[in-house]
Amino acid sequence: MVHDQHITFIEDGEGRIVAEITWKGATASHIRIGDNEINGTIELFDSAFVKILPDETLLPTRYEHTWRMTPDSLSLLDDDDEVIGGLYQNHVYLPDEQKLAPAISSCAGRDYLDLGNLPDNEMLEMLICYLLLSSLRERMYSITKYVYGSGQKKSSLSRIGRRAKRSFVNLRNTLRRTSAPS
Repeated sequence: MVHDQHITFIEDGEGRIVAEITWKGATASHIRIGDNEINGTIELFDSAFVKILPDETLLPTRYEHTWRMTPDSLSLLDDDDEVIGGLYQNHVYLPDEQKLAPAISSCAGRDYLDLGNLPDNEMLEMLICYLLLSSLRERMYSITKYVYGSGQKKSSLSRIGRRAKRSFVNLRNTLRRTSAPS
């Protein structure tokens, strides 16, 4: 059986490739972040400690962070369960106040990812986690996107996110298998 193999490259602001995701069919089979080689999503997340609860799903990372997914939010928690980052959906940036605020209509805002003040060596890995988890969250909670708004879906982050969606059925099924009671 022949598998389609594609590679998603992530570049820094200067155009250097800093990470890549290798896809075999619809699965993220290999992830490289800097010089760190990761064999798929199982190594990226601490799958032995995933908690799938009725109202939220908690996915620990290799670092001492946990992603919390709910139908309404995607948050990054530290080891004390304090929110240190997350996704702000349909927000606008207020430059005078230097903060984000909810948009007044569904097509006026953009999605912003705040990863706080993570060290550089963790920032890129949490970005990769976000790309993978945002699609998983959409599928788990049947979240639909507003489709008639501005060209927001054409951004680089959105294109990478759409590519990342291919891996999530496999990740979701793997997480359910590893967290199911024996």
